[in-house]
Amino acid sequence: MITGKRKTTEEKVAILKEAETLGAVETIRKHGISYQTYYTWKAKHASGGANSLQTNGIISATELKRLQKENARLKELVAEKELHIKIQNELFKKSSHKGRKNTGGQSVHYSGLY
Repeated sequence: MITGKRKTTEEKVAILKEAETLGAVETIRKHGISYQTYYTWKAKHASGGANSLQTNGIISATELKRLQKENARLKELVAEKELHIKIQNELFKKSSHKGRKNTGGQSVHYSGLY
């Protein structure tokens, strides 16, 4: 297995741009990377930009802040939904108790059309 040095984000972006002009095959051969590596970089760059090409999952401080804010917002949404569900369950319990008639422990079945 051939091992090479890891490319920086800037190098990866430069290789992708070079491939647009020279072609993928020529660029892959020139830089000694595999087809799989090139197409993985290309897919990541297309979906998330240059930040998604960072090595070892390292993210920038601004990206970390953005993710922390998004996480806090999502946690708040989940808490609100849980509260809504709890309130709905309580209302359902209260309304179902009010609608019942005392039948002396026997269940009431209605049959036929109304």
